[in-house]
Order: sequence, then C-alpha cells, then structure tokens
Amino acid sequence: MSFKMPLFNRKQENLTNLLLSLLLILLALLCVFLFFRSFQLIRSHRFSAPPISVHHKISMADVNSIDGWMTFHYINIVFRLPENYLLTNLNIKSGNYSNSTLDKYIENNKLDKTIFINQVKQAVGDYLQSNSAR
Repeated sequence: MSFKMPLFNRKQENLTNLLLSLLLILLALLCVFLFFRSFQLIRSHRFSAPPISVHHKISMADVNSIDGWMTFHYINIVFRLPENYLLTNLNIKSGNYSNSTLDKYIENNKLDKTIFINQVKQAVGDYLQSNSAR
C-alpha cells in the first residue's frame, strides 16, 4: 500500500519554499533600492540655514575652520556672504559654483589645495573685516 500524499506535500512544500525565497529576495532588493535612493536625496539636500546660531558673532577664528568638504553655498551661508561674493572675488568660472565642494572645484581645475583654501579663507576674512566696521 503506497500513498502519493507525502510526495504531493513535499512538492507543495518545495514550491512554497521557492516562492518564499523569491519574495524575500525581492523584498531585500527593494530595501537596497530605497536605502540608496534616500541616501541620494540626503546628499543632494542643500543647507538652507546656517549650522551655527544666528546670534553667534562670526570671528576670524571661524574662518580657519573652512575646509575642502564645504560647498561654496555652505560657506556663503555660514559666513553670511553675498551669494556671488566668492565667485567674483576668486574669479571662479564654474557652472555649478554653489553646489560644488572646494575639493571638487580644486580637483576639476587642477589647483593646489592648500593655496586655494587659503585664498578662500583670505577672501572670507577680508569680507568679515570690511563689514565688521559697519
């Protein structure tokens, strides 16, 4: 006496396991996609407010914190510079000026990093000194 029921249950169990495996793989791929998409959105977000207090008096010591990871837009906001101040003062000829980091601008224009960042610091410092008398 042989039963075909256990064989049928085994095939059904294998099919169920296969479908669950495929579902888990699709769910994992969806999670990876959503993670990278949200990461892209976070990276593309532009700062709209300074990370320091509006009441904080900016000093020359703050100028020394300027570094290559900062974008021109970020520096303009933090140091309360006119939007095109660095663009004009440093003779920058870049289409994506405000969103570009100093490092990326230096790399694209084959500049010396130390010299260019010091020029940015000098330009910001000059602006702060000329506007502190007001």
